[in-house]
Amino acid sequence: MTAIIFEIYRYNPEKDTEGYYKKYAVEVLTGTTISQVLRKIKDKADGTLTFRQGCGCAICGTCAVRINGRPMLACKTKIIDILPDLEGAALEREEIRIEPLSNSKIIKDLVVDEKHFWDNVKKAMPWLIEEQKIDMEQKHIDDMKGSQDCINCHACSSACDSVEYDDSFLGPEAFVTLHRFAKDPRDGAKIQRLMLANDNNLWNCVRTYTCIDNCPKDIRPADKITELHEMGIDQGLGGKPQRHAKHFISGLKSKGKLDELMMPIKTLRMEVLGFVPDTIKMVSKGKMPPLFGKKIVDHKEVWNLIQLAEDQKEKNKEKTS
Repeated sequence: MTAIIFEIYRYNPEKDTEGYYKKYAVEVLTGTTISQVLRKIKDKADGTLTFRQGCGCAICGTCAVRINGRPMLACKTKIIDILPDLEGAALEREEIRIEPLSNSKIIKDLVVDEKHFWDNVKKAMPWLIEEQKIDMEQKHIDDMKGSQDCINCHACSSACDSVEYDDSFLGPEAFVTLHRFAKDPRDGAKIQRLMLANDNNLWNCVRTYTCIDNCPKDIRPADKITELHEMGIDQGLGGKPQRHAKHFISGLKSKGKLDELMMPIKTLRMEVLGFVPDTIKMVSKGKMPPLFGKKIVDHKEVWNLIQLAEDQKEKNKEKTS
C-alpha cells in the first residue's frame, strides 16, 4: 500500500463563513476508488466529512465530484486512473484534490444543491407525450444511442462554460434528455421539444466540448446538441441561428469564404437597422469588410468538404426513414 495525501474541500454553513481545504493521508492500493477513500476517511479519521454515495456501480450518478479539477464519478475512478505511476517513494508527496461539482451552490463539504440541474431536466419533459403505437426497431434504438444512457450525474453541466455564464441556457444534460425523446418515434411532440430547445438557448452552446471531455458515459452531449440544431433547421425552427448557418454555408459555396458584409443582413433581416449607428462608427474607424470581396477562385477543397457533409446527412436521413 502507498500513502497518498488527499486534499478535500470542507464547508459547514453552520460554522464556516467560507470553504477551505483539509488534508488527509490515506493508504491506498492501485485499485482503490475515490469512494472507498472518502468512506475510509469518514470511518477512520473524520466522521464529519459529508459526501454523496449511491449504487457504487457507475449507474446512479450520485457520487460525482471534481477530482483534480475534473468532474468524475467517485465510485468509478480508481487511484491508478489519476496516478498511473502509483508505485514509488516519490509518490508519497503526491496529492489528490477532491472538490464539489461546479456551477452549483454548495450545501456542505462535497454535497451540492442539485435543484437547478433537475429543474432543467424537468423542463426537457423526460416522458413520452401523445405516445404513438409503433413497433420499435433496431434503427430506432440506434437513433437514441448515447442519449438514453445518461445517468444524470451532472458532470457535463458542472463543466459547461455556457451553464456558468448563461442562466437561461438549459445545459448539456437537459439537451441530451430532449434529444433522447425528440429521436423517439413513439413521441408525438417532436416539434414542441425542438421549439423548447430553441426557447432555452440551444444555439448558445459555445463549443468548448468540456461536456464531451468530462462525460463518464461517453455520451458526447455536444454532438447531441448539434443534432438538435440539424433537426430544428430541417423543421424550419432555427430562426436567426438557422439563417446564420445557412448563409455561412452559402457563402462558402459561392466564394469559398465567409461573406461578412451580407451575414448580418441575411441573419437579422430588418432588425439590422437597429445596428446602423454602430455600423457608422465601425466604418469611421475603418472596421468594415470590403464591399466587393474577392471570390477565392480555387476553393474546390472547401466545396468538397461541404458536399461530403451534405451527402452524409442525406445518407443518415435515408437510414432513419
